[in-house]
Amino acid sequence: MKIALLGTGFGQVHAAVYAAHPDVDQVVVFGRTPGKLVKIAGQFGFATTTDLDALIADPSVDLVDICLPTRLHAEVAVRAMQAGRDVLIELPLASTLNDARRIIGALQASGRRAFVDMFSRFSPANQHLRQAVADQRHGPLKVLEIEGRSALLWEGYDLGLDTLALDMMHADFDLVTGLLGRPGTIQAVGTSGPDGRGSAAEVILSYPHAIARCTSSSLMPGPTKSAAAGAPPSPARCSSTPCGPGSPARAPPL
Repeated sequence: MKIALLGTGFGQVHAAVYAAHPDVDQVVVFGRTPGKLVKIAGQFGFATTTDLDALIADPSVDLVDICLPTRLHAEVAVRAMQAGRDVLIELPLASTLNDARRIIGALQASGRRAFVDMFSRFSPANQHLRQAVADQRHGPLKVLEIEGRSALLWEGYDLGLDTLALDMMHADFDLVTGLLGRPGTIQAVGTSGPDGRGSAAEVILSYPHAIARCTSSSLMPGPTKSAAAGAPPSPARCSSTPCGPGSPARAPPL
């Protein structure tokens, strides 16, 4: 399989996965900054390019993996599917509902496949939690608390209050609504970080017989220089705790 990997920010995480995957034969990484491309080429041995048009048009590409800023997802995904490529889109799918609908329309018109990187659904902790709720081993789910904390790890993502829910809390809301459905009411409070960079928020989703609380912060200190020189960082996450009758069950840490 030949993959066109677009983006040198979170794309580094995808690159590490592809480098270890036996079914991936070739990866070509697109980026706008030559220095970052040199680093990725040296770390993973992948070919690189600054020519997005040529890469999307390459008939030997099997999959276009889009790890670009969210505002560019729809435009690039539509172009890739119109060129006959399947696409994998990093979360969130798009920055607006209209852009999401454009992606769906291109998928239907082109007959290509579009995958959304819902990786959190396959984490051992979330799978454990879903199974515990499904078989009610601790009774019915009454209270669900999820916490996520991160530093500002990725260039171009300030994770302010205007984007925190979309860029950082999407997996939390996906888990909550998958377990409890659409909430009856939603309450949210938040605070911004210095100079508008970073934020923290708490969201309470209420149901007739349950409550879910999602807390998220992008105000953690950044990695040290020694840590930054190693593997690409990932946001720290707490485990999810379902509380019902009897002893609460704590899912394994992520």
